[in-house]
Amino acid sequence: MVTGAIAGWRRALLALKNAFLSDVHVTPRHVGPSLFGDEQAITDSLVFLMIGRDRAHGQMRLTPLLRRFDIRWSKDANAELFAAMRQATNAVAEGAQATAWFEPDGGPLDKYMTVHPLGGAPMADSPADGVVDGFGKAYGYDGLYVADGSIVPTALGVNPSKTIAALAERAVEHLIAERSP
Repeated sequence: MVTGAIAGWRRALLALKNAFLSDVHVTPRHVGPSLFGDEQAITDSLVFLMIGRDRAHGQMRLTPLLRRFDIRWSKDANAELFAAMRQATNAVAEGAQATAWFEPDGGPLDKYMTVHPLGGAPMADSPADGVVDGFGKAYGYDGLYVADGSIVPTALGVNPSKTIAALAERAVEHLIAERSP
């Protein structure tokens, strides 16, 4: 019951947010009143996606009360990266004689996030520095292998799907070779 109440509060906050923004109408020709007080045409906007290599200071945990999975990322640990991104945003806007807007958060009701969380069981040269070796074999647990994004020890700055696939393929090849007569 408590789980439903917490989820209900999150739903209520999102409903409030959506109600507050219900007067904002986006069409190819016009953007209605915004939180910033302008009514610029959407054709006057240009969105840039910035990719950076963060400090990989994420933390996975079970929440204390409800024991739900939660991932948190340290915005402060990435201050240097965000400063460089803000500087690039301002330089592009200045060159285009435009108004820059840079915000790594999703707004007042959202939290800082990453699109490619990695780690949790990072590979390393020793058990003092990681959970698995370079082939995904867990230190201290014979026969246990990990072959997913959790073994990637740091942020890559790009979509990690091919790296994860290559690491998994290498782990399987190693496992087959190790178990072959």
